[in-house]
Amino acid sequence: MGDAVKKEPRIECGATGGPGPGGDYNCDGQAHDMTNPILEFQGEFRWLSNFWPVQILSEGRVYPSVENAYQAAKAHPSQRWVFTQCSPGESKRLGRKIKLHADWESQKLHVMRTLVNDKFMVGTELAHRLIATGNVHIEEGNRWGDRYWGVCRGDGLNNLGKLIMERRQFLITNTPPWMLNK
Repeated sequence: MGDAVKKEPRIECGATGGPGPGGDYNCDGQAHDMTNPILEFQGEFRWLSNFWPVQILSEGRVYPSVENAYQAAKAHPSQRWVFTQCSPGESKRLGRKIKLHADWESQKLHVMRTLVNDKFMVGTELAHRLIATGNVHIEEGNRWGDRYWGVCRGDGLNNLGKLIMERRQFLITNTPPWMLNK
């Protein structure tokens, strides 16, 4: 018989007691300090990106990421299927070529909110990861000039970061965003 392999106990998402003040554990069981803001969706926070692989069901179609579903929402319904078949990067490139419908600007924030909510569905691993971030500021920092969804060189609206923080607040409190400020 071979030597028994000792397994380390798995830390559940959101388990507290990590090293240092405000320490917490991420979903890989790794300790990280959750007192610092999340300023970009890279490294250990890549899972916050819209490019992260997660199945998104929208209008009867399954998309491989939030980015795919978001870009598909810009397209005419008869053209949306193509976004189920490509990578997030390809979907973004295709989305830039779409002639937007007249009311897209007034709809895009609602579309993204719905997709973020779907990505961080109650009870999923990604929802647990998001809860584990506590109350830290989340910012979609980027270098490609997106100042609507993120922040570039210190300037931007950070709408994606705000939607993710809004979803986290709901997951923690089970209170819809419109009820929080009453």
